[in-house]
Amino acid sequence: MTEKKQRKPRSAEANAKMAATMRAKFDDPEYRAMHKARSAAANKKWHSDPENAAKFAERSSERMKKRHAEGNWKADGGRSGISSRGIKKALEIHKEMYRQMAKDRYAAGLGINSEESKAAKAAASKWIMKAAKDALHAETNYNELYQEAHIRLRREMPYDGPSDGADYHEYIKKLGTATVNSPECRKAADDFMALAIPMFAKKWQGMKSND
Repeated sequence: MTEKKQRKPRSAEANAKMAATMRAKFDDPEYRAMHKARSAAANKKWHSDPENAAKFAERSSERMKKRHAEGNWKADGGRSGISSRGIKKALEIHKEMYRQMAKDRYAAGLGINSEESKAAKAAASKWIMKAAKDALHAETNYNELYQEAHIRLRREMPYDGPSDGADYHEYIKKLGTATVNSPECRKAADDFMALAIPMFAKKWQGMKSND
């Protein structure tokens, strides 16, 4: 049987060139997505082999036994502590890459910047605000406060012109804005909405999760 030929170690220049090539590849969002999909498929295929799965489970079990035997296991936060440190280290190492990936996704109209995501947010906002507004009028004394403020402001800002002209419509518009922004109406609405909006947002999320 012929002896396997030993590969010569690469030079520092060759390693740098290869690293630059790989960085250039991973700068391409399509390549990153393809690489991720291929890696996931290869990993799934490898684990689908019962022998491989058993070996992996055994190695994982041995690692955990070793960690539990170490005196600093609990002091270091256990599994969650190790995971947190691992995630933090990965973020520190690949922070710029993750930022660029997020920017690329946003620029390409994916994720939170996709049309589907924008439409979903718009639908959620519309439903939540309508439900909160309906509850404001049905469950509080906002309507009475509005009427009282409206009458008071009408006395403070009287209008003596004709009621069928453009000036009157402008006056009514200004009066309505002033009424909504009056201290009593503003406080009642703000205090209620501060509680109602999160409540209806949670209700919306529950509805969507059950779809």
